Amino acid sequence: MMFPAIIAHRGVRSEIPENTLASIKRALSLPGLTGVEFDVELARANRPVVLHQETLVPSPDLRRLVPATRDHTSRDWVSQHHVNEITSLDAGSWLGPQFADLRVPKLDDVLGLEWGDRTAYVELKDPTYWGQRDLARPAQIVDAVIAELLQFTGKLNVLSFNPEIISEVHRRAPKIALTFALWTEWQSRQEEAISVAKRSGATSIFLADTMLFKQPEWVDSARGEGLGIGIYPVSPARGEPEFANWTAASQSENWIKILGLGIDALATDFPRETVEFFRRRVQ
Repeated sequence: MMFPAIIAHRGVRSEIPENTLASIKRALSLPGLTGVEFDVELARANRPVVLHQETLVPSPDLRRLVPATRDHTSRDWVSQHHVNEITSLDAGSWLGPQFADLRVPKLDDVLGLEWGDRTAYVELKDPTYWGQRDLARPAQIVDAVIAELLQFTGKLNVLSFNPEIISEVHRRAPKIALTFALWTEWQSRQEEAISVAKRSGATSIFLADTMLFKQPEWVDSARGEGLGIGIYPVSPARGEPEFANWTAASQSENWIKILGLGIDALATDFPRETVEFFRRRVQ
């Protein structure tokens, strides 16, 4: 039995603050991983930085990042600040004082790491996608990152929840592997989602793990159309009651389910433990 490709979700975010160079470097050092996923947002003047702005938000004095709460509703705060303001933020002390020196990296900082044979899974975020749509945003996002993506000499896979971004990357760089990420609004629209993925130029889909557990037929539907299929965890926000129980042990039940589903890839918040779990199970 083969186990899926294991991808570190935002680095080793259970141990080191997510999307930081330290977290991604640690993930790249772990044996058994296929690659590392990280998020790209645009600062003012469309400068790409590596950050998940729905998870972490700036403190009132704009000196550090703090975990987002349900009261913080802006999906687009990064675009309101210059890149130097964003990259100067303390990106780590929210997890512990030992991480206070970590900063928000730029896209070229992350792509400049030693990737070796690991794949860089670059998620391009459109913060307007689920709100008041900015129809010009997909092209702006691709304009901002395409040169750096094309200069990257390692293995690359670009993901987005916005299929227009996938289409635009495919139009401008048809050799780049592309993944259409799916959230729960696609749960009952399986055939349409797969059609959109293919039309946009994606070679695979990634869906929330809860979607697959509800409808395992996603696997056959994707494979029938020549698409790979992977899943990502629906991680609780830090500060939510569920977060206290978000551990590798709590996820092992899901990993057991995954073994029987035959997916191609699994993004995980616990990459070390996930690799060890699957290696034990398939031996």
